[in-house]
Amino acid sequence: MPRICGLLVMLVVGACAGRAELWWYAYEGTTYPEDAGWARYIDEGGAVRSLEDGALVLDLARYPDYRMIGQALRDYWQSEWPSRGMAALTRLRVDLSTGKVASRTYDTGTANEFPFINPAYVGRRQRYAYIACNPADRARGLQQQLAKVDLESGAVMRHDFGPDGYPGEPYFVATPGAGAEDDGVVLTMVFDAKRQRTDVVGLDARDLGARPLFVARLRHHVPYALHGTFTPRLF
Repeated sequence: MPRICGLLVMLVVGACAGRAELWWYAYEGTTYPEDAGWARYIDEGGAVRSLEDGALVLDLARYPDYRMIGQALRDYWQSEWPSRGMAALTRLRVDLSTGKVASRTYDTGTANEFPFINPAYVGRRQRYAYIACNPADRARGLQQQLAKVDLESGAVMRHDFGPDGYPGEPYFVATPGAGAEDDGVVLTMVFDAKRQRTDVVGLDARDLGARPLFVARLRHHVPYALHGTFTPRLF
């Protein structure tokens, strides 16, 4: 299957009555051409999409523009990571017959990034997404929460790692033989600013706000990573 890796910049445009609606979204990912001729964008930590009733549905971290995130990334090592101008978890529904684009956001606070779903549902109709975020009243700072979002009802469940914990990207690992979409474990690496060490934390995906299923305390810190994946294989 053809695979393209690298920086993918996607502009979602819907034209209606001579008017264009434009969103900015950039992420590292891979693309796989669809047999039907539509491009499906796959990124374990970026946009999630599916075809529903003649519409292309995309769940993604949407930025107002590139200026804020671009500057924050350039100055990452010293940035205050302000919440203003950062992303919001957004569902875009593109009507393929008219080009109209409908938009919906969720109550996931500020600094939304690294959306992730059960990988078995990539390109299919999915109900749950997991994302790193901060409380709505947090004006600055790296993410200290992970949230589980019910994309149908809009309900949000959070796990807070504060005051000293800073989680990375969430990864969903399905329970072997699981039937339910959210039957699995959400893995993340959490930097403990007080101990100056990193923990590997496993959360119950069905009850994200509960106590962790396990915490593996490393004897060192792990630098922040951008994207990754999980494999049950040993190499």
